[in-house]
Amino acid sequence: MSLIVRLNVDNAGEVQTTFLDDDTGVDAGLGGYQVVDVGGAKAGGTATGLANDATVYTATVSVNGGTAEDIDITGSAAQTYTALISALDTDTTGATWAINSGNLRCTSALIGVTSTISIVDTDLFSTLTDFVAIDTAIFGIDTQKKSGVAFTAAGNLYTCDWVDGGNYTYAWHNGLRIRSDGAVCTDTGAADATLGGIGVNSDGEMMVEEAAGVVFFNGISALADSSLSVSDEA
Repeated sequence: MSLIVRLNVDNAGEVQTTFLDDDTGVDAGLGGYQVVDVGGAKAGGTATGLANDATVYTATVSVNGGTAEDIDITGSAAQTYTALISALDTDTTGATWAINSGNLRCTSALIGVTSTISIVDTDLFSTLTDFVAIDTAIFGIDTQKKSGVAFTAAGNLYTCDWVDGGNYTYAWHNGLRIRSDGAVCTDTGAADATLGGIGVNSDGEMMVEEAAGVVFFNGISALADSSLSVSDEA
């Protein structure tokens, strides 16, 4: 599976970032994974290069930060990548092995940012034909939509973090909102917790607020001769 990030406008008119499976086009998360680079171009029937005898090759793998599990593979039982993957899966709990882009990859079954894989080789992977390296592990990604810009029903514009991946449950952070008096303000939550904003007072002056309400302290106003004036008033 390959993963893409898409900007999405849902049926509530909210703009979100969404993780998608590039193969299926549906919302998807990602389990943490780590790749054993064997030069690419490997397939199930490709010979592994392990000795066809009773030699036992070893490594360890830790899944999601858990205790490292021992991997013990007998060479004669893993002459092809199909056989090797079957043996690796037997020795690994909570993750699966597969060929990905011609290399070996171990992927955690857990979806999300706590999903991790850590492979430590003794002589198993380094003995494989064309072995290059064990690549840096990649952390998982949550299924939930991570953040976005949303317009509420009241017309307020916010940045938000998604809580459960749905379209309508989110934790508001800072945003811009237009109050009933026409002022453009910054908020810290879904409620009207206005910190400050740019407002137009009854004289038509554009003012800067230091808090909710009418505490204007600086502003720009257009005078009768159409010049701009900077004011300092409460």
